Amino acid sequence: MVAAFLAAAGLAAGMGAATAGAQAPPSHREAANTTLRHAPTGFSVAAPSGYRLRVSPGVYRITGGKVAVTVRIVRTTQGARAFGEKLKRSGDRVVRRSGGGARFQMLSDAKGVRTSRLVVRRGAVLVVTIGTHPGARAALARIVSRIGASVRGGTPKPASGTPSTPPSSGRLIPLTPFRAPDGGATAWVPSDPDWSINSVGGALEGSGPRGSFLLGRSFNILYPGVLPPGQLPAGSVEHPFVSAIDALERVWPLINQSQGINMTNVKMRSLIGDATLPTFRSSGMMVYDYTINGVPFTGVANVATEDRLSASGTFFWQMYISSIAVPDNGDPTVGAALRLVWRSWNPSGAIAQRNEQARQILNEINQTWRGVAEFRSRTADQQSRDVSCLLRTGPFIDDNARALGLPPLLDCDSTYVPRT
Repeated sequence: MVAAFLAAAGLAAGMGAATAGAQAPPSHREAANTTLRHAPTGFSVAAPSGYRLRVSPGVYRITGGKVAVTVRIVRTTQGARAFGEKLKRSGDRVVRRSGGGARFQMLSDAKGVRTSRLVVRRGAVLVVTIGTHPGARAALARIVSRIGASVRGGTPKPASGTPSTPPSSGRLIPLTPFRAPDGGATAWVPSDPDWSINSVGGALEGSGPRGSFLLGRSFNILYPGVLPPGQLPAGSVEHPFVSAIDALERVWPLINQSQGINMTNVKMRSLIGDATLPTFRSSGMMVYDYTINGVPFTGVANVATEDRLSASGTFFWQMYISSIAVPDNGDPTVGAALRLVWRSWNPSGAIAQRNEQARQILNEINQTWRGVAEFRSRTADQQSRDVSCLLRTGPFIDDNARALGLPPLLDCDSTYVPRT
């Protein structure tokens, strides 16, 4: 999808930090609260002593102790509950939700971290407060609630569909090094607490209220009719094989809807690169638009589809996608940061794991053909190259070494070309 990202009176326009001065170590007693201010936007908030305030376009961040809080002022006609329900992320286990159109709170747990989302109506705007802290310290949610209730002032974010774009400081959202728990991938990813980052098998996924990215994911799409009616596994999608463009517009929303994400109105805006993954049947890099729960987004996606998975046929075809995306009315520097996330993504760890599997397969191949000198000297090398590349995360180019009688090329994306 397109797509990652001082004293109060002396804060420069754009991004800075405000503190309440040197204080004792953070205390969570309400009596120890102090007021943090951002004079240029009139924002103020009450927080425990020792907490710090940092400001970037449209987002106020309060951190201290084991708590990290972001506050956004959103101009919208939606009620607090309707807006707050959309903040739930895939994988969250909701512990408690309460409230209605004027005030709504949701507590959820994921991987040992508790997230508290508080949405409060204030005239024509909603004050949206998202806080994270260790799940074992559930009482810290009260700090998030007090911070959200104490917010005054702040610059509203335009409502959905508003043509104006909020001003940008020209500085990207902060990024931090990331290594997947399984060692399959590394990247630079957003470091702010309102981003959720996951990685398995070399693929990388991140999401937050300001954008999302999904890199290196493949999906097996079932052909219609291969399973009896009513036996489609949860999260699975049925669809005839289609081109990369049709897969983006017709299959990609079905995949999201199968995961509980209400993606609709997916439409390619422009094709910026054709045959980007040439070993797939169809591929391309596209700018596209879509909506989630009525909120418009724009993304950039590299999509590929393949139905030649087996010479004897199979009951599914494959769709590959890497994508970054941001809300249409968001900070433009977020999109620029997500492009850096994409460029920094390195799934070499997963490739190395697959190569170990390839070596085991190749040992069996070589044992089978031991004693056939000519085969081992040329054909086995070609087989080694092909099997190794097939087991990598990305596709490979089937080079023309066989036809030319030349040694196989080691690089998976190389082939022989005439000398000019």
